[in-house]
Amino acid sequence: MQNLLVNLAIVKANSEKNLGVLDNYIPIFAFCLKQIKTEFVSVAEVQEKFAELAEFKAPQAVLLSLIKRSTKKYKFLDRVEGGAYKILRDNLPIDEYERIRDSEIRKFNGLKAKFVAYCHDIHETAFEESDIESGFFETLYLFAPKLYKSVAVDSHALGDHAEQQKLLTAKFIQYCSVSDHDALLVVEAFVRGAMLTEVFYYSDPDRVEGALRDIKVYFDTEFLIRALGLCDPDLTCLSTELIDMLATMGTKMRCFRDTLNEIDGILYAAQLARGSGALRPKKPGDVFDYYSLKGASVSDIQLDRSMLERKLKKLGVHVEDRPAHIRELGLDETLLSSILDIHLNQKPEARKHDIDCVTAIHRIRGGRSQNYLESCGAIFVTTNSALSKGVTQFFKDIHGRSDISVCMPDQVFTTLVWMKAVKKKPLLPAKMIVANCIASLQPTQENWTEYLFEIDKLEQAGEITTDDFYLLVHSTEARFILTDSIISANDSIYGSPQKILRQIKENLVGELVRERDQGIEVIAGLQGVVNRFKYWLNCGVKGLTVGCLLAICAYAWLVINAGASYTDVLALQFTKGFVCAVLMGLLSLAYILFSIPGFKLMCNIGQSSANWAVKKVFGDI
Repeated sequence: MQNLLVNLAIVKANSEKNLGVLDNYIPIFAFCLKQIKTEFVSVAEVQEKFAELAEFKAPQAVLLSLIKRSTKKYKFLDRVEGGAYKILRDNLPIDEYERIRDSEIRKFNGLKAKFVAYCHDIHETAFEESDIESGFFETLYLFAPKLYKSVAVDSHALGDHAEQQKLLTAKFIQYCSVSDHDALLVVEAFVRGAMLTEVFYYSDPDRVEGALRDIKVYFDTEFLIRALGLCDPDLTCLSTELIDMLATMGTKMRCFRDTLNEIDGILYAAQLARGSGALRPKKPGDVFDYYSLKGASVSDIQLDRSMLERKLKKLGVHVEDRPAHIRELGLDETLLSSILDIHLNQKPEARKHDIDCVTAIHRIRGGRSQNYLESCGAIFVTTNSALSKGVTQFFKDIHGRSDISVCMPDQVFTTLVWMKAVKKKPLLPAKMIVANCIASLQPTQENWTEYLFEIDKLEQAGEITTDDFYLLVHSTEARFILTDSIISANDSIYGSPQKILRQIKENLVGELVRERDQGIEVIAGLQGVVNRFKYWLNCGVKGLTVGCLLAICAYAWLVINAGASYTDVLALQFTKGFVCAVLMGLLSLAYILFSIPGFKLMCNIGQSSANWAVKKVFGDI
């Protein structure tokens, strides 16, 4: 698995040269040719060797395009009779692949070392370091866009701590996104490579970089809920960025009226729950969770319901009715439902909606199988990858091969659109893997249901308050503690919400204490500034006073000793007055600076002398 990720990182490195999608694979392809020892080679032999070295199987159409590019542009091959090719070894690059590969391996080894240190230092994991290393790249790959048709993660490599490995890797990537940008760049390198490679499994090699202007994209319920901003902001961001890219391409975006009605039904259920009491999320981050954290009222939810279609239209998504059923294009919906039962557990209403949508796409396509995304006519994009797998299996078993199923996971579709977008979202690959990690850190549906059941028992027994209930159900802190508990132990901890509540309160108290201490430090700092200001203000006032008194003293001295009038002082004794004024200024400055005790003493003496002179001339006032 490490070799696969390194090769994907190499693809990403080559993509920065902006030579074209096929050219990104030329270094790997050239290295593959170097490893073939015979002078002549067939297409099948090249395909086998490429899959062995790259660790993913490229579609034959893509491989033929690579051979064609290598023959005409790079002169690596020369076509001979019988469909074989002669390898022109003198034209092969000497060490381009090896140089990039060694650089990427060093980066990945550094990433692995950081991960091991993170596990031991932050989480104090109990299992061996060898366990962490052996499954690191397998779990890392789980969070990247999947090459569903060519790569399978080796579950045995994950060892006995698969769930902990997955959560640790997710938390590590989340940590890197905040605190270690260099490590995140290494992760992002293979993510981008995976995204660049994914496009070959769904696109015509000759139209890889073409826009999707000739198809209609229909979105499912959960995707539109995210796009409307009725969920976790991290998920909303990915959905809106996909919509922005499609809008830039001029792609037609749609949703069936059945989907709009399903969204309205979910909001109506939230409205009823809010009217009867507290909103209880069915899973973390859902609509109920969103409205509860927002503190929405019944009227707020009613307003959102009334604005649904208008908000969708503002996003560029138009509502359409499903096409009418046609006997010739009918499908065995009972069989489709039974296949979906294998892949996911749904309520009957949700199952009916999904079947209605995918069969409608089948009718829009005219019942024809499709091999390329650019010409498929219509596609249903869903956040439910299990639904996509079940639908793909159904159409493959019943209607034969079709590389572009009527239903596609939103992340795979986003990858394809990102590849084709003229104005690519540069941060999208990193956002996708971080969003996948955040999603994986949420409790599973089964665990969350069990957790809520335990909380309900405590609430009915009067052992927790309403505020306690809110903390346990809605706080992010509680969900982080759930995840950390899985990492630290293999057993289930969802039956002990009291322990979680106790830890939440301890954390909150600790946070309040830290905030108090920080406040005290800030207040002390401000008090020091105020005291310093008062000190200098006092010095300034005293200095000004001394200056004025010295001026009076100098004037009095001139009058007494010289017997001169005010005019004479100005006219005849200017030099003496000037010298006195300079001395007065120096003494005032020394008093204001207040840095040398001797000057302070002189200022005090000068002030006393001035007081004496005033009394001498004017008497007691």
